[in-house]
Amino acid sequence: MRASANQRSAAAARNAAQQRAQERRRAIVAKGWSPDVTELVIARRFRIGFTKSQLIAAIGSPQNINRTVTGYGVHEQWIYGNLYVYLEDGVVTAFQDMR
Repeated sequence: MRASANQRSAAAARNAAQQRAQERRRAIVAKGWSPDVTELVIARRFRIGFTKSQLIAAIGSPQNINRTVTGYGVHEQWIYGNLYVYLEDGVVTAFQDMR
């Protein structure tokens, strides 16, 4: 029996999504980060100590950034909907989410 057009379309969409996921994984591995950072980024998770580039690779660019410059450094609050991530001099130091 032949697959319907909808089934073929769904299969093509699944294949395309799998290919994008594999390409994303290869690009992340190529960054040369430690294995634990690499796995967190692939899983779209982050932790305190991540750099800006690791954070963006993990969860994307923020919707907004509030920036404060003092004699002690640059402090930023990155806003992702209900998630607030705090960075000092480009490194994640804290986060706050609403549950």
